[in-house]
Amino acid sequence: MCKRLQVNVGRATDVQDMSTSKDLAMWMCKTMQCQKIGYLPVIDASPTEMSTVNTLLQKSIDVINKLNLSSTVIVMDQAIYSMAQVIRWQNQEFKSRLVLRLGEFHTAMSFLAVIGKRFRDAGLEDVMIESDILAQGSANGAMSGHHYNRAMRCHKLVAEAMQRLRLSEFLDSLPEIEYLEAVNSLSQLHENFPEGFSNEVKNVNVKNLQMKYKEHIEESCKKNVDYAFWSGGFLRAKKRTRTKGQQNQKQSQSV
Repeated sequence: MCKRLQVNVGRATDVQDMSTSKDLAMWMCKTMQCQKIGYLPVIDASPTEMSTVNTLLQKSIDVINKLNLSSTVIVMDQAIYSMAQVIRWQNQEFKSRLVLRLGEFHTAMSFLAVIGKRFRDAGLEDVMIESDILAQGSANGAMSGHHYNRAMRCHKLVAEAMQRLRLSEFLDSLPEIEYLEAVNSLSQLHENFPEGFSNEVKNVNVKNLQMKYKEHIEESCKKNVDYAFWSGGFLRAKKRTRTKGQQNQKQSQSV
């Protein structure tokens, strides 16, 4: 009976120590002021009209004034966000006290639309359709980011395929000894995934391989504009070419 009581007391002490040292949420509940979460009044008007969005922003100012807050963050979708930003830029109080941002889902959709806008006419849409990962009728939705799941799947598949092609081209450019070392390092990464993957990444050979791979990509981007475009370095290559052209022009003028 005494032993059982001692064990229970020990366990209670351990639980108490764990709650005081690790349970940050419990500590915050005890020390911070209790907050109330509720719904704001509904605005009975079309959400796509500028007047409705302006009313929304003004109501937000009224709320933070009642709560004695200096500013607040408002999360919106794509349709309302652009209109709200136009109104906010024209009102100094809105600019200083309201922080507007897209939600995570609509932010991801915007990035997908940017990728589609940049690479679609360069052949990305044709690659997806001809490889049977995207149907002809679904191309617009995937390229614009509106069909989120389909767009994410297509972009991930294309990104992995292009990364494999680029890695294969890099390995073929290495001397035989370095090639064998690189293949061995990659094999070790594959064999130790996922348990020992983090330790293998810290390996000196893997770090050296990463550095050589990065240098190879940078050098290839300088030599080939198409390579730079699909590797995401097109703007850097274009800027570098423009800078060289300006330097040559200045030299010719000075002569």
